[in-house]
Amino acid sequence: MLRFLLLFLLLLSIPDFCFSQSFGSISANDQPDSTMVASEVPSTGNSRLDDLIEGKIELFRSQPESNMPGFRIRIISASGQTARQKTLDARSRFSREFPHIRTYWLYTEPDYKVYVGDYRTKTDAYRDLVSIKRSFPSAFLVSDQIALPPLH
Repeated sequence: MLRFLLLFLLLLSIPDFCFSQSFGSISANDQPDSTMVASEVPSTGNSRLDDLIEGKIELFRSQPESNMPGFRIRIISASGQTARQKTLDARSRFSREFPHIRTYWLYTEPDYKVYVGDYRTKTDAYRDLVSIKRSFPSAFLVSDQIALPPLH
């Protein structure tokens, strides 16, 4: 019985040896291969699979920016006949005064709203809110989905 058990275990371990691959060890000092460009994808040898992979890559690149939970500052909200122009003027003025902060113009019936910034934390948002309130006293902080920061 012991022989059968040992033989059975030996037979079960053979596929592990046959199909295993060695990937080597990775250390903290390893650097990415400088010969590969980020947009290059190695060929699989199967043209249909390569076409499918390329299609997925193009679909991913065409997707709008991904979002994450964060904070923005609303500088104005208006409704009525002149609301559109008021919010566009406020957005232009804000962009002149704070060119480094991104603006978002939004219409949700019946209100036009202008949001600014993409802040991950309330602390970061409050830091800018203090200076923004000098020019836009009705500005306040709101929780929102923000654009992911760019990768450098």
